[in-house]
Amino acid sequence: ISNRIFLISPAEYSLLVIIYLLVSVITLYFVFKNEKGLVSFLWALFVLFIPIAGGFLYLFKYYIHCNKD
Repeated sequence: ISNRIFLISPAEYSLLVIIYLLVSVITLYFVFKNEKGLVSFLWALFVLFIPIAGGFLYLFKYYIHCNKD
């Protein structure tokens, strides 16, 4: 078995970084546009410190909230 089986290539790493940045920027835009005060700060921390999942969780919450109105 090759030792490289668990390594990712630079192209794959770059793609993951681009996805992380894209999701983070879009989500932070929605957070600061729709939330106020401490709630926006906490969501921003959640999005930044729990990559991808934090962003998708907020976007899911945002679209659920939009569909209620």
